[in-house]
Order: sequence, then C-alpha cells, then structure tokens
Amino acid sequence: MLRDLLRLFSNLGYTVGISDERGEIAACYMGVPQLDVGERTDVLDSCPKALGMSMLVRTMSPDIVAADEIGTEDDIKAIREASLSGSAVVCTAHGADYDDIKKRLGENIDIFDVIIFLEGRKNPGKIKSVVNSKGESLCL
Repeated sequence: MLRDLLRLFSNLGYTVGISDERGEIAACYMGVPQLDVGERTDVLDSCPKALGMSMLVRTMSPDIVAADEIGTEDDIKAIREASLSGSAVVCTAHGADYDDIKKRLGENIDIFDVIIFLEGRKNPGKIKSVVNSKGESLCL
C-alpha cells in the first residue's frame, strides 16, 4: 500500500523521496527501482532510513519523504527534520492500535497529523480507523 500511495502521489506531480533501507519499497537493482514507484520519485536504498531521509531532504527537496517501519529515535529526528524543511512525511510503523503506536513513539507521536490503521491480515488494505495524534477519530 505504501508503494502504491507513493506512486500515485508521484504521478500526480509531487516529487517523492523514498528512504528504502532494506529495498522493500522499490526493490532497486544497480540503483534502478524494479517496482513502479512513480515518475517523479527518487529512491535512496541500502542506507539507514534516518540518514536516507535526511540526505533526501537536503539534496533533493522532495514534496514528500517516505520510509517503512519507523520507530527509532534517529527515525523520529529525521522525520522532524523533513517536516521542518517543508516536506510531507509518509511512513509506516507496526502497531495494532493507537495505544501500540503511542508506546512506540511516545510524545513524538505529535509529529503526525493523521494516523491510519489497517485491518491487517484479516482484510489486507482495508482501513480500520483514522485518528489524529491525540487518538481522536477523524472518520467514521
């Protein structure tokens, strides 16, 4: 879902920078994405995601910065840096509900305007809930 969302943003005209630490988003081979991530997307792979996000913001000035499976203090610092630089941030984190994500991110959860929870294996790709950084529902 992350890859498809980024592809759509890119093809709508937004510049996208992906920090793909383990090659799970774009599956680059010799620097070329093997999966469709959009026309206006730059991918930095095989680099720690926090460092990659920081490098993308400083060198590419993307409209959107993306990473998969965030959670470390370095990740949070890079996300804050990207946000303060004017880039929107789209990322994933493992957690069943708001309380899980709040435990993982602590007070840093406030850097996200919108948090979307998916059903998971039961219904892949189906949205379970949409909340703000305080856990308040944004949709029915």
